[in-house]
Amino acid sequence: MTEREEDILRASTFLKAALPLLEEVVEADAGLKKMVAKWNCSVQFQAKKEEPAAYLKFEGGSLKVLPGKCEKPTIAFTFKNLKDMNAFFTGKNVLFGISGLIHVLLLMKVVKILLKLKMLMPAYVCKNDDEKALKVKLLMYMVAFALQEMSHGGDEYILRLTQTARKKIVEWTVKPDGPAVWVKMDEGKIVATKGRTDRRPYVAMDFVSIDAALKLLTSEVGAIDAARQQLVSFRGTSEYGIKVGNLMTRVSNFLMPEA
Repeated sequence: MTEREEDILRASTFLKAALPLLEEVVEADAGLKKMVAKWNCSVQFQAKKEEPAAYLKFEGGSLKVLPGKCEKPTIAFTFKNLKDMNAFFTGKNVLFGISGLIHVLLLMKVVKILLKLKMLMPAYVCKNDDEKALKVKLLMYMVAFALQEMSHGGDEYILRLTQTARKKIVEWTVKPDGPAVWVKMDEGKIVATKGRTDRRPYVAMDFVSIDAALKLLTSEVGAIDAARQQLVSFRGTSEYGIKVGNLMTRVSNFLMPEA
């Protein structure tokens, strides 16, 4: 994969796996939900003359993140190129253009929502148990949907590890009743779904608690050490758990290559 192709895939993964997490953030935060209750607007994220792109659509008190370009966005964040947009999503300071400055108050409130994505960073310290639970949910969803996007975008590492899989189900859960997500791997293609699967997974990683999940998902503890410390248990073919751990590491290294 060329550097250009990697930039495209990385941007697509941020826009389809990370940006949609704002839907969960707004839904979980009573203050934000009240703030957007009467909004009817759209916020575009794009690079000049380059794809992919995505936009936030606020309507009827809810937020939806949609792929592509909005015909008439209320506000648009436009980056010089995809590399700059990718840097923005990793928390780096980059220059970008903003249209719709007439809506300055709305812009400030949108930035407040965007800053919630800082929660994904390993160094971010949660303020309370509710925020810990939300961070774990966001990280679990991001891993699963990033794997989906990267598999469809032709990531060679993911293809190599999953091309022999035939409709294998991999599930992540937090005990006793925490967030869950699962993926189906089929000949190199991955499809992610929120919640618990109603099928028997080929392998499932069950975190014993929110704190345990947080340690592994932020790479404070590796998958093998987490198993040794009984922070995670496996159902199904536990040997495949090593491969799953490698896939999770690949997502982290791909999205945050300098981390």
